[in-house]
Amino acid sequence: IFYSLKLTKNIEYYINNTKPLSIFSLLSGLSIIAIGASEFWQKFLEIYHPGELVFGATTPISSIIPNVVMFILSILSGVCFFRLAVMYFKEDDQVNISYILVLPLVWSLLECTTLFLKYPQIVEIPDKVLYLLCLLFYTIFMTGHMRVVSGVGFEKGIKLVNSFGFTCSLCGIIFVASQLVDVFKNQLQFPLFNIMFIFSLSIYTLLFSCNCDVSAEKQS
Repeated sequence: IFYSLKLTKNIEYYINNTKPLSIFSLLSGLSIIAIGASEFWQKFLEIYHPGELVFGATTPISSIIPNVVMFILSILSGVCFFRLAVMYFKEDDQVNISYILVLPLVWSLLECTTLFLKYPQIVEIPDKVLYLLCLLFYTIFMTGHMRVVSGVGFEKGIKLVNSFGFTCSLCGIIFVASQLVDVFKNQLQFPLFNIMFIFSLSIYTLLFSCNCDVSAEKQS
């Protein structure tokens, strides 16, 4: 991370893997929508019980509001990923869509906040720490992603992408590997949609970061 941030060499960016980027953008979009829908549905079932005469008699209806917000935000974030998938598929990198990339960034921050509130002692749960780190690195990666796409602060954006894209990918791959081990032990800690999202996100950040060339020496 520190090496990439301190680079003083010429930095270039070019997309040479558009089709894989398109596929994993699409998978990320589908996964993030599925996460929002499943969490909303679980909360709805906590509130609604067929045997109750009054809706929300056991659990306050107001407790579902955060889930509604996250569900809506997950849909918008999914649409953002779909738009990226179309852009990569058409190989049209001239369209400025940086303004909508803030949506998955906000979703990621809120997901991190939710995780902290739900598990105050999260540092004692390795799998959840990996999940959290992946989301945090992804959030920083997305700030660089927006700079690269918009062309504003391009050099700093490339450095952020190069630094935290590979780091996010590393944490994500380790997380997915640990979940695969848990599958064989019948001790899966995370919902399938969350695992799918982290997997697709890890590959996406890896592919996008591989487009950043920081090897050229600065010309005098």
